[in-house]
Amino acid sequence: MVTPNFPNRTLAIMDNLAFLRATDNECIDLIAIDPPFAANETFEGKVNPAITNAEIGEERALAARHGPEVLAKWEEYEGKPENQSVTRVKDEWFFRNVEQDWMGELRDVGMAVRNWDRRIEDGERPPPGEAPTARERTLAAIGEVVEAVRAVATENEAAYIALMSVRLYECRRVLKQTGSIYVHCDYHANSYLRMLMDAIFGKNNFRNEIVWHYGGTGAPKSKFPAKHDNILFYTKTKNATFNPLMTEAAKVSGWTGKDEKRMDAVWNINTVFQSEERATRTGYATQKPLPLYQRIVKASSNPGDTVLDLFAGCATTAIAAEKEGRNWLACDMAYRASTMMMRRFYQNDIVLSNMNVDVVREAIGPHTGKMEYKSGRTIGPPDLAGFPRTTADPDEGTPDLKAPKRAPISTSWNGSIPKDKSKEILLAEYGPKCWGCNFDASRPNGTINRSQLEVDHIQARKAADGVAGDDELDNLALLCAYCNKHKGNRLTLAELRTKNAHDGVLYHVKTSGDLQPHEYAARRFAQQQMREYGQQARDG
Repeated sequence: MVTPNFPNRTLAIMDNLAFLRATDNECIDLIAIDPPFAANETFEGKVNPAITNAEIGEERALAARHGPEVLAKWEEYEGKPENQSVTRVKDEWFFRNVEQDWMGELRDVGMAVRNWDRRIEDGERPPPGEAPTARERTLAAIGEVVEAVRAVATENEAAYIALMSVRLYECRRVLKQTGSIYVHCDYHANSYLRMLMDAIFGKNNFRNEIVWHYGGTGAPKSKFPAKHDNILFYTKTKNATFNPLMTEAAKVSGWTGKDEKRMDAVWNINTVFQSEERATRTGYATQKPLPLYQRIVKASSNPGDTVLDLFAGCATTAIAAEKEGRNWLACDMAYRASTMMMRRFYQNDIVLSNMNVDVVREAIGPHTGKMEYKSGRTIGPPDLAGFPRTTADPDEGTPDLKAPKRAPISTSWNGSIPKDKSKEILLAEYGPKCWGCNFDASRPNGTINRSQLEVDHIQARKAADGVAGDDELDNLALLCAYCNKHKGNRLTLAELRTKNAHDGVLYHVKTSGDLQPHEYAARRFAQQQMREYGQQARDG
């Protein structure tokens, strides 16, 4: 079994995607994360007690060690005097911040997969070597989820799901076959994350939607008070580690007879957090109760296993893992998280070797109890080279030759020129470009990937204005799978262009008017071709 290429008790201050991609395959037993909730808000809290000058100096030195760009970013926010005692979780996501390579791959792979499926459904027998792989099937499904969220919600939610998708995709890679993942969320993105995790981990590996009920004050007038969060629990395979938890009543009874009762998926944790943990409240706006994450750690890992948290915040997951005898790795982008982690471990009777005890003691006061001393390290982006991956990406290249079952796509074509011939005529005259977004289906070697372009109608056959188009060549256009899907059977080509311009998905154009060919010229050319084809048919 592969062990992590990072040592136990590593805190990585960096983009968690970079950290994930630097982590070996199948070396993590449990992932427990509490990411931002796609609420499009910025959560700020006042650090309690206030950050000291010595702690600010520690943050600055750590950022400087990781490079001038990192230091400049720290100074831009955390280093400003007015922000030195503030914790800030910025829950804002926009497409311009999403990894463009990933989004491009989702689009291109999704288009290729849909084209393959349509070819199979149309009765073709394309070469098996062109069949989508398992990886491509997964990426296509992820892309469909992102587009579905974009259609029913907003750009913000879609961008959030896109950002989470690339990270959750890597999470699946680093999990062992016996591994599990818990994703903390609330009503803002619960349903979207559930679809996304079905696409990545498989719906058969969904285990529970845990409801964390926390109570509290406040009662809105127009709806029921939402006094709970959700935690989505998935496993990598059906053979995942799971340890049933007992209720308090069952513990008292000794787990016998009629009093035997296993804990269910509704967890009521409130008073413990308010009383026992009051002294360790950090001021971190999104801090969660330690008992909540101790339950997760105990249920889905064993002593000595490795737990990973990618949104470390104020270290709740790491401390839960430490208390339950597990190894842990943690990652967060904020250098303020390193300050919070050192404080939380000190408050929980643990001194890490990467902790400046004098600085922490000055900040939160002397410790009167017994302390445990543990090894630990804090790393940044330049340090990744010192922990090289020992495993390559897994081989997910097995072709999937079966098209998924879905509603049949109409293949009727009643124009005077057959569908395949129409496609060849349009390709020869206008080249391998989509008329809806200008996507080019040319390969680097100069050949054309014809499967990436489809023939559809300029005037829809079920047009919204009631004027239906036909199947003749002068009503046909070349469209990529993305445009064909979004055009549907009601939009005109002009309406599709307008939509694409509004959505910002046009290639190398600023407005829909920049697209070629012009409809009028295309219709005249098509009519000429129809006359010539008809004459050839009569002569033949």
